[in-house]
Amino acid sequence: DDDSSSGVSVSHAYGSEGNYTVKLTVTDPTGLSDFAEKVITVAEPQVETFYGDGTVSCQLTGGNCDTEEVPFEVKQDAALASMAWDLTQNGVITTAEVTITIYNSTDDAVYNETGQGQGEYSTEFSGTDLESLGDWKWEIEAEQGSMDWNVTIRIEY
Repeated sequence: DDDSSSGVSVSHAYGSEGNYTVKLTVTDPTGLSDFAEKVITVAEPQVETFYGDGTVSCQLTGGNCDTEEVPFEVKQDAALASMAWDLTQNGVITTAEVTITIYNSTDDAVYNETGQGQGEYSTEFSGTDLESLGDWKWEIEAEQGSMDWNVTIRIEY
C-alpha cells in the first residue's frame, strides 16, 4: 500500500483485503544494508459467534441454586476468543451474585470470578491460551438472589 516505517521495531495495519508485497530492509551501523521481500495475503478474520441468555436463582431457604452453561467450540487456528456478558438483578429481596467459570476442552477452569453483581463484564483468550481445541463452556452459577444474564462469545480465526 506504499506505506513505510523505520525504526528498531515497526508494525503496520492494512486498510483493506488483498495481496501485498512486504519489503524489509536492514542497515547495520557501518551502513551496509540488505533486504528481503515477501507477498502476504490480508483477509478479514472468520468469526463464529455463540449466544446465550437466561435467569439463575438461589433460594434463601433450601439452598437450591441454579447453574446454566453456554457451550462453544474452539477450532484449529483460533486467534482470539472473546466473551462479554451482562448481568441484571432480577428482584429486590436480596442483592444477587453469581459465579462465572469458563472451562476449556480438557475441563480445566481457565477463568473463575465469584460474586459478580449487576454489570457488564468481559474476558478474552489468545495465543497459547487457545491450544486446548474442542468443546469449551461458559458457565454461570447463582450464589445468592436472582440474576438475568446474556453472553456473547466470539471466536476469530
